Amino acid sequence: MSILLETKLQIPQYNQPLVDRAALLSRLDEASRYKLTLVSAAAGYGKSTLLSNWCARRKESMLWIALDRGDNDTNRFLTYLAAVVRTLDAQLARDLIEMLQAPQPVSTEEFLANWIFQVSQSKKTIFLILDDYHLVEDLHIHQALNYLLAYMPTNLHLIISSRETPTA
Repeated sequence: MSILLETKLQIPQYNQPLVDRAALLSRLDEASRYKLTLVSAAAGYGKSTLLSNWCARRKESMLWIALDRGDNDTNRFLTYLAAVVRTLDAQLARDLIEMLQAPQPVSTEEFLANWIFQVSQSKKTIFLILDDYHLVEDLHIHQALNYLLAYMPTNLHLIISSRETPTA
């Protein structure tokens, strides 16, 4: 298995003054009313900055995965999905990663069912942010997210940041 980059799981921090985007931040506050929120704009419009700023203002658990072209491998994507829950429960993250590394690895659906069940046990409202989702082209990953959306627990909200509207 490849080494995970911890920086891909960290919410970006910005030290320079930011443009006040009160209207957009207010719109993001409504994300907890929906399973899925899409933040879509062209390159350079500040999607990641906006989401980072929004995360800093919120009290909920924020799970962040910064995607890149290398994440078009289903196992790698699921491994990052497992690792990001370490902020909720470090042992849970280890257990989920072990599921993926087992000699007889589980199917994507089995892994996601377990991930969903574990996340649903949390008493916290959780936001999972997938930044730069436009870089994901793998059909299996799109199908995995559709499965996640279909069975998502009520305490979880998915936010996708992308340069384009996902097709799957």
